Amino acid sequence: MGKLLIIGEKIISSSNKVKEILEQRNREKLLELAREQIEAGASALDINAAMLMDEEEDALVWAADTIIKNFSIRLSVDTPREELLKTLGSKYGEKVILNSISADPGSIEGIAATVRDKGASVIIILKNREGIPEDSDGRFKLAEESASLLERSGIKPGKVFFDPVVTSIGTSLKGAETFLRTVNKINIKMPDYKTIGGLSNVSFGLPLRPALNRTFLAMAVAMGVSAVICDPTDRGMQETIRTAEAVAGMDSGCAGLLKYYRSGRADNP
Repeated sequence: MGKLLIIGEKIISSSNKVKEILEQRNREKLLELAREQIEAGASALDINAAMLMDEEEDALVWAADTIIKNFSIRLSVDTPREELLKTLGSKYGEKVILNSISADPGSIEGIAATVRDKGASVIIILKNREGIPEDSDGRFKLAEESASLLERSGIKPGKVFFDPVVTSIGTSLKGAETFLRTVNKINIKMPDYKTIGGLSNVSFGLPLRPALNRTFLAMAVAMGVSAVICDPTDRGMQETIRTAEAVAGMDSGCAGLLKYYRSGRADNP
């Protein structure tokens, strides 16, 4: 089991602060947002400009260009527009993760050439035209069907992240459990493929959100999740990441845990 891929979530246009940065093309503030997440331990950064509507593509390209020129880090380029994902994948290749497309065969076939020929990775959200399956069996079936189509298209499993969909436990009591069970099934039965989830969705609309997010993170690591989209600048989240990796056997000799402790950033002695 490899180390957890931490994708910083803070460059997203639903935040008024970030929307303003993107609208104004404020280079220094964008780089500051990127830097603080990287220094906190992010290995990739999620960027989203959907709230800019007609300016979304220009804003995403500007943000991606700015960050890539200043930092050696991958970007998760986040947009619901499949044509834009193909454009970004073609432009940036292995420097980006395309976030995301649905498990519909047409969507997978549409993105396959970009992933195969340009080297981009892709997140496939486990839903189709009929929606998100209610149980883990249904979501796992979509992962299996998608994997079969991806293999026929020449896509290597290591380029693919399956997202079983994190929903708020405030509106869906078994939402977190279904995600966790699906991650576990993929981890056991399709070990060459990766899994990913957006942590903060689990606590939406509820109190004690940081505690809920951290608990969910630890459970997801135990189930074998490969990557999470989260706020790496949350010190409590960082401690949960380090301790969960150590307990799950992902941190050889607890080297990462000890390094983090010796850095002086840990809250607890």
